[in-house]
Amino acid sequence: ANGAKLAAPPAVSGTATDNSGAPGLSLVQVSVKDQQEGKWWNGSTFTATLVDWRNATGVAPWTLAMPATAWQSGREYQLSSRARDIATNEEGAPGAVTFLYDTTRPLTAVTQPLTATTFYASLPTISGTASDPVPGTGLKKAEVDRVELYVQNPAGNQWNGSGYVAPPFWVVGTGTAAWTYTALSGAFASGSTYTVVARAFDLAGNEDVTRSTQTFTFDNAAPTSGITAPGRATGTAPGPFWTNWSA
Repeated sequence: ANGAKLAAPPAVSGTATDNSGAPGLSLVQVSVKDQQEGKWWNGSTFTATLVDWRNATGVAPWTLAMPATAWQSGREYQLSSRARDIATNEEGAPGAVTFLYDTTRPLTAVTQPLTATTFYASLPTISGTASDPVPGTGLKKAEVDRVELYVQNPAGNQWNGSGYVAPPFWVVGTGTAAWTYTALSGAFASGSTYTVVARAFDLAGNEDVTRSTQTFTFDNAAPTSGITAPGRATGTAPGPFWTNWSA
């Protein structure tokens, strides 16, 4: 599809139709352009400085074989096709689609809670950041599509937005570059330790497999205090005791 973002090497294929119904198609040709370099596929490399039409296999449907190593992450490619019939009529306005090939994985970070903080008395929001790195100068990226996370309790179960269930259960955060998750009412019990793990996906389908992990203990129980000294006096007074009063 035009404007697609792909993480896997594409299969270059399509179809063609002879609109007159006769005498039929004889050939389909395809050109593949590296948009960043401004050069075309010549059958082995992207070095052709003029449009290079390559003969496809078949006509309806047709395919163009290209090695997986031909595609480089962060580059946009334009595919154009033109058909010719047996009467030598040639398609005047070749069809074209453009796509981005991106194999670079996005990055995710949980910024609230933090393991270093250790204890939290209140945690209404889990938050963090995500980004999709550009693989090189002058290249492009697919951009972050979504962030998923799970909250795991001491029993190993994971939060589904209203209770804990058997893993795996990932919930979706709100936002991408800066994301949050707020459906946490009743998620935490005082004195228990929890783990938060987040991962991002980009629009090409690449997943952040390194993930971001933070562990914390929830404690919203109020402390108590008592006075142990000085205590109540006991024993016998050391001397006489007088009381004077007047009305």
